[in-house]
Amino acid sequence: MIKLFGYKHPLVCLSMNGVSEANLAIAVAKEEVCPSLFFYNYFYGNWFELLSNDLERIRKEIDGDIILSLQPDDLIKYLKDLLHLIFKYRITHLELLGLDPTDKSVLNAFNVLKKHNIKMIYKSNKYPEDPSQEVMDIIDGIILKSSTGAGRVVNIDMNMNQLIRHCKTNNPNLAIIACGGIGSYKDIQQYIDAGADYVGIGTLFALSKESIISEQTKLVAISNKHLTKLKSGSMEQNAILIDKEKPIYDPTNQFTKNNTAGLLKAIRGNGGHIFMGEGVNTVDSILPVSEIIAKLGFSQSTDIHDHEDEYHQVQ
Repeated sequence: MIKLFGYKHPLVCLSMNGVSEANLAIAVAKEEVCPSLFFYNYFYGNWFELLSNDLERIRKEIDGDIILSLQPDDLIKYLKDLLHLIFKYRITHLELLGLDPTDKSVLNAFNVLKKHNIKMIYKSNKYPEDPSQEVMDIIDGIILKSSTGAGRVVNIDMNMNQLIRHCKTNNPNLAIIACGGIGSYKDIQQYIDAGADYVGIGTLFALSKESIISEQTKLVAISNKHLTKLKSGSMEQNAILIDKEKPIYDPTNQFTKNNTAGLLKAIRGNGGHIFMGEGVNTVDSILPVSEIIAKLGFSQSTDIHDHEDEYHQVQ
């Protein structure tokens, strides 16, 4: 296993549009799971002030690793302010949503961050087509996402276990975070057995007690469980419709691009839709993060290796 984070469990709470914020980050970190923040969740006001406030809250509670998810273009656009926050609040990992390895400004920023031991993680929805080998050579980890996950997905020829093995064979020194459709310990162990170093979870934590999503929306999602594919540019997004209103996709408007307008309605309990993966099929009630992690077979005193014999007997 390639050690990318300083937490006990090989789990990552993935960054989620509209959902990832301080309360959920603190809750998962206290249970030895790496937390994430999504940069664009702070763009509905003064992003620097809002993100600073959340990071201040987090650092009063936890001292471990934190992932910040953003696009490389915005890393460059807001580099001075971001470097201030990264160093002041000890953001340890950046999750990159795309990357052009020929962009010198991005590479220069990389060099600055790597000198301060900031780890780079690339999120891919369509491996092995993306990213290029040039990108693979300069990152520390990669998120591989299956078509059963929440939000944007792409149907590819290989199944998830094949993707993990392909990536590990061709990039043995790269940490792999596999995600999509996680609902049980068995799901986690299958990805670990295939060669993943970590497993990413979104849907289960989005439906947790600590999540910012309204209780009304959580209850509808839990009782409905019917995934709908929403248009998102050339891709599709797995979601649950909270009401019958047709989502509107408009790439020219920040509130409808990526179907964000309907998502924000759902988070506030006013209809819309919520991004969900097939992990929702295993959820029957709203539980605190601690109980969700316990149901997955983890606790403060156990880790993945404590269950290996039990898992292989079931197989």
